[in-house]
Amino acid sequence: MLNYEETFRMHAGVDAFAASIDELAACARADERLRRELADDRDTWLDLIMSTVVAPRFPNGRLTVVQHYPASQAALARLCPDDDRVADRFEVFHGAMELANGYVELTDAVEQRQRIDRDLEKRQQLGRDVYPWDKTLIAALESGLPECAGVALGLERLQMVMDRTDDISDVITFAVEN
Repeated sequence: MLNYEETFRMHAGVDAFAASIDELAACARADERLRRELADDRDTWLDLIMSTVVAPRFPNGRLTVVQHYPASQAALARLCPDDDRVADRFEVFHGAMELANGYVELTDAVEQRQRIDRDLEKRQQLGRDVYPWDKTLIAALESGLPECAGVALGLERLQMVMDRTDDISDVITFAVEN
């Protein structure tokens, strides 16, 4: 199991928590168009580097688990009790392909609502669709959701591994016609 921070240092040569946007853009070998498009969205730069620089260096045919993603990428995960800079979450990769995402659930309704509000505000600023927040989720948290954790496994991705294909259309059960 690798920590996100050490994984970035080892495979991308950059400190994911301290690097400037310019350093992240250089690591991603971004041209001017991409720099303008992503601007100062740190998490998007980190996601780009993870998918194009870091994950491709994971050993082929083996599982790699990366834990403790930045707190800004916590979504529904609680922050790590030992280090509030990171989320108590992980991702499982097979080679460069992400197979699963897991985390310890955030059970604090106030903090979750604040995260949702920040996310909706950011979406609005970026001109993206803004969706109503999930009142059922907040109500469940307010009523006292017990501590829990879970993992979401991409079944089609797992089938891709089993079938030794890199094209998800080879394994999709229900195709969507355009």
